[in-house]
Amino acid sequence: MKIQGLPDNGAVDRELHHKFAVAIRAAQLGIWEWDLRTDEFSYSDRAKEIFGFHTDEVVTRQRIIEVLHPDDHRVAREQAASSLDPSLKQRTPYRYRIFRAGSRELRWIHAFGEPIFEVLEGKHVAVRFIGTLQDITDEVQAHERLADQEARLRLAIEASGIAIWEVNLADQTITHSPELNRLCGFPPDARPTLEEFRSRYAPGERERMEQLGAEARLRGETKLDTEIHHLWPDGTEKWLSLKAQIPPGESGYGGRVIGVLMDITEQKRQEEYQKLLLTELNHRIKNSFAVTQSVINQTLRGTDVPSETRAKLSARLQAMADAHEIMTGGAWESAALMTVLNRSLETFGECGSGRIIVQAEDIELSPRATLSFSLVLHELLTNAVKYGSLSNSTGTIHVKISHESLNLLRFTWIEKGGPRTAGTAHEGFGTRLIERVFGSEFEATIRRTLDPEGLSFIMEVPLSRLQP
Repeated sequence: MKIQGLPDNGAVDRELHHKFAVAIRAAQLGIWEWDLRTDEFSYSDRAKEIFGFHTDEVVTRQRIIEVLHPDDHRVAREQAASSLDPSLKQRTPYRYRIFRAGSRELRWIHAFGEPIFEVLEGKHVAVRFIGTLQDITDEVQAHERLADQEARLRLAIEASGIAIWEVNLADQTITHSPELNRLCGFPPDARPTLEEFRSRYAPGERERMEQLGAEARLRGETKLDTEIHHLWPDGTEKWLSLKAQIPPGESGYGGRVIGVLMDITEQKRQEEYQKLLLTELNHRIKNSFAVTQSVINQTLRGTDVPSETRAKLSARLQAMADAHEIMTGGAWESAALMTVLNRSLETFGECGSGRIIVQAEDIELSPRATLSFSLVLHELLTNAVKYGSLSNSTGTIHVKISHESLNLLRFTWIEKGGPRTAGTAHEGFGTRLIERVFGSEFEATIRRTLDPEGLSFIMEVPLSRLQP
C-alpha cells in the first residue's frame, strides 16, 4: 500500500510501512505534504475528505486559503513561519477551523507538521513540510457542551446557595469551595480540615451521623439523605440539608463520598413557627368545641328535646373534635385513613377488642376528607352499638378498605351476628349526612342495605377526591 506523503525510496521497511498505514487509518488521519521549492501540495485521500475536496482534485495554496476560516489565517501563517524558521523549527500541534468545500460546514482541524531542511549554499533551508490532519469537530463540540453544562451548573449552584463537596475516605480530606466554607461559617478562602468541619456539629450530631452511615452500609445502601444541626463557636445555629452518595468501587464501596449541602435554617424556623401556630390553633379549636358543647347543653336544658338527640349531637361534635386533633398531628396537610379508623374505634372502646376485623390498604386523606370520614365512621359505629352487631356480645363487623383500581377507593362495612332484621336501612339524619357529604361532595357511590345478618355498607370514592 502506497501512502501519499510518505517517502518511498526503497529503504522503507515493508512491515513498518504496513504498520504505519494501519495506524493512519485507525486514527483517521490525513497526510499532507508541501513542497516549498515548487509550492505544490500533496493531500492523501483522507486529508481531501476532511477538507471536502474531490479525490481527483489538485490541491493548491489558493484552494486551501479558500476553505480556511478567515479568523484563523494569521494563526496558520504564524505557525508555518515558526516551523520553517531554521532557528526555531517549531513542531507544536495546532488547531484551526475550516469551512468544508461544497457544504461550507464548519469543522475543527488538529494539525501537526514537521519541516525537512537541507543545506543550500551553507544555510539550512526548509525544502519540504509534511504532517497530519485530524478532524476533531466532535471532540471540540463535546468539550463546548461540557463547558456549557459546567457553567450552567455553576450558575445554579450560586443561585441556589448549595455547596458540592467530596471526602476522600482513605486520608480523610475534603475538597474546599467558597460555598462550602460559607455554609459552615469559615472564610471563603480558608482551607479547614475535615475535623474542623465536623467541629461545627451541634452536640450529639457527630455520633448520629456516624450511626446513620454505619446503618446504611449494613443495609448495602450507598446514599444518605438527612439534616445536620450546626452550632458555631459564636453561637450561630444552622440547619443544613445533606445528600451524599458513595460511588461503588471494586469492593462494593469506593474510596470517596460526594454530596451537596443546602442551608435550610430559615425553613426550619418557619416549620417551628408553623408548629407553634398549629398548637395554638388546636388549643383554640378544642376550646371552641367545648364552648359549643356547653352552649348547646345550656340551650337545650329545660326543653322537651329528647336526651337521645342531645347525646347524638354531643357525640357528633366530639367526632369532629377528634378529627381536628388528628389533622393537627399531620400539620393540617394530611392524615392516614387507618389513624382516623383506629381513633374512632378507641372512642367506642372497640380498638383491639377482636369484634371488628379490619383489612385495609392505607391512604393519606386531605383535611376535608379526614373530617368527613370521621363523621361517617361515627355514624356507622353509633348505629352498630345501638341497633347492630355491637348491640350484643357476639356480633362482629368486617371492615375492608381497598384500592379497586388506581383511581378508586372501596370502603366496605359488613355487620354480622347482630339482631336479625331485613329490609331497607332506615334513612335517618346519619344516613342523610353520609350521603350528602360523600355522595355529593366526594362523588361517591353508596350502597346501604339491611341483610338478615346485619347492615351492609359499601362506598366507592374516587381517590383524587380524597387525597391531599
